Amino acid sequence: MSLCRIIRTITGVEYLAKSTEGAWRNLSADDVLVDGEAVKVFTFGPEFGRDVYTLQNRASGAWVDAETVSLDLPSGTSHTRIDKLNIAGDATNSTVTIAVTHSKGHGGLKISHLAQLSAEQSRGMRFLWKGALFAGVMSEITKGKDRMEGGYLEESDARLVANREQFADQGLMPLVGQVITAGQDRLVITALDVSDAVYNFELRRDSNA
Repeated sequence: MSLCRIIRTITGVEYLAKSTEGAWRNLSADDVLVDGEAVKVFTFGPEFGRDVYTLQNRASGAWVDAETVSLDLPSGTSHTRIDKLNIAGDATNSTVTIAVTHSKGHGGLKISHLAQLSAEQSRGMRFLWKGALFAGVMSEITKGKDRMEGGYLEESDARLVANREQFADQGLMPLVGQVITAGQDRLVITALDVSDAVYNFELRRDSNA
């Protein structure tokens, strides 16, 4: 009888396992793992504290949760991680622990995230969106533009960079056309570039939109 299995796998994540000398094999929910094997997970986008699988061991012959593994960009496991397992015991009572975690995510993304947080703390501001305050670093907001035939100039009035973690924590994603408030200024999101670590907003004054 097996001593360890993987459960709660999710769609959109690739799961692989291998022994020290073996080749990688695909994993599915309820597959059995053995002592010394490594489990690799991979996603095609950054994650912010998302649980990707749970390991179970035996307690009095029944399956019980032992370890839950997450991907989290701020922690350095943005897209991927490899965990080597220590498994011991018997079919009645067993233990499973993570001996070591390596090949974590993309190190540069964690650095980018930390740099953005530092910038928000040292020279950032707070803006209101959907009834909540968020942090970001904004360029100077223009106070006026010459009206052209058919409306205002098309250039943005301001640019805003904000860390993605704060939005992911609330399960929210900004969209073009929505309005944010910075101080006394109402600004419409006219373009939005999404990178792994930040959102880059192009903004226009509400009166210009």
